[in-house]
Amino acid sequence: EHTGEYLRTLHHWLVKPELLKVAGVAEINSWGGFERQFQVVVSPQSLVKYQLTLTEIFSALENNNRNVGGGQIVTSGQTLLVHGLGRVHNLEDIRRIPVKSVDGVPVRIGDVAEVRIGHQIRHGAVTAFGEGEVVLGLGFMLMGENSREVTQKLTQQLNRIRTFLPEGVNLTIVYARSELVAKVIRTVEHNLLAGALLVVMALFFLLGNFRAGLLVALAIPLALVFAFLGMYNMAIAASLLSLGAMDFGIFIDGSVVLTENNMKRLRERQAKTGTPLSKSQRLQVVAASSKEVVRPIVFGMSIIVVVFLPILFLQGMEGKMFRPMAWTFIFALIGALLVAIFLSPVLSYYFLPAAPKPGKKQKTSFMTRLEASYAAVLKKVLRHRKRLFIGVTLLVVVATVIGLNLGGEFIPRLNEGAIVINTIRLAGVSIEESATFNTRIEKILMQQFPDEIKYAWSRIGTAEVATDPMGIELSDIFIALHPRSQWKKASTQEQLVQHMEEVIKDLPGLN
Repeated sequence: EHTGEYLRTLHHWLVKPELLKVAGVAEINSWGGFERQFQVVVSPQSLVKYQLTLTEIFSALENNNRNVGGGQIVTSGQTLLVHGLGRVHNLEDIRRIPVKSVDGVPVRIGDVAEVRIGHQIRHGAVTAFGEGEVVLGLGFMLMGENSREVTQKLTQQLNRIRTFLPEGVNLTIVYARSELVAKVIRTVEHNLLAGALLVVMALFFLLGNFRAGLLVALAIPLALVFAFLGMYNMAIAASLLSLGAMDFGIFIDGSVVLTENNMKRLRERQAKTGTPLSKSQRLQVVAASSKEVVRPIVFGMSIIVVVFLPILFLQGMEGKMFRPMAWTFIFALIGALLVAIFLSPVLSYYFLPAAPKPGKKQKTSFMTRLEASYAAVLKKVLRHRKRLFIGVTLLVVVATVIGLNLGGEFIPRLNEGAIVINTIRLAGVSIEESATFNTRIEKILMQQFPDEIKYAWSRIGTAEVATDPMGIELSDIFIALHPRSQWKKASTQEQLVQHMEEVIKDLPGLN
């Protein structure tokens, strides 16, 4: 079994330099293990005996552990570099370093101090899989890089490093950001495809005409093109926050109204004349019917754009999270509006039928019943319009009051297949005690939830570069989960967290 010092040294001199070669990597932070030191433990009695000071010891060690350049020698047309090699290589080299001379006899470091191999004072540690301490390398990416690409390159480099690791040393990826990125991409794809298909199906069902439904459905991809162009020019990343809230039903509102009105007017004109319409007649009908509805279309979709404008003025975390969504929605709405008022009339002119096929009803039975129900409800509403207005006003006031009291904590939940447990112990606890306790927690959780937990690992305190400053009494325990289809003791992550809390809540000295 390799020691923590051996693993830390291996990581520092072998693994870390290879990972730093990956494009886009800013730093590989070492966490855990023991950082090797060559220690010179000076004896105070020896200093008095030889009349030495600590400053003389420091100077001797510094002056006798360096490489010095000596310039060049040019001879016979050849340049030779002159340099002195003075680096120490082992403990014996350090012991032989002279400090001073007493009566012609040199006093060396080994005469006044004990030279040994030790380790730096630790400020953190890492445990994993319920098996004890390990060494963790934490990769940091340069700002502006693609996290998915950098993570994939790091994974490829790790696979290459594994080929020349010493026997008995395992290199395991315990957390990769690309897993979260892949899940977000799959979620966005599902939202976009499922939303688009649902809207298209509803269009075909409600309009009762496949050709009209297809013309309206074209507004969806064209609106997305406008959204992507706007996102590209404003450097907005395609993410769950920017694309996950897309509402295709809103995008096609204008196209639905205009296309349906054009189809209605073409059929009315066809029924009135009793003969097929000429090109000039079709153009006249489409132009007139489009003018009828273009004003309410522009007004209605503009109201939706205005609703999103306050989000653009949010500050702090809320602004950073929701401004991309608002801009994306506004770009898509503008694109959908342009498609509705400029492209839909042209498509209606070329592709809409002027009359239904023989033997086919002009309206579906569903639409007939829907219109009849709507007409009946509308009559009752118009009879009591004052009461309705007062009721709607009260609802707006109540909703506003409730909204103001909700606060600013409005963050979408994203279950990425991992859980973090933050533990707090009594101040002054040792790293060794914390590591032992974390190992115990890992074992308990993995034994109690074998179908839910894939593995667990923990980090204590701070790393080599304290990017996340924490005291030794603070620990993060990371839980990687199996796919939810394999779970047996819980059906949701909330239930699993409750069961885990019940298992470890009685452990002493722990919050």
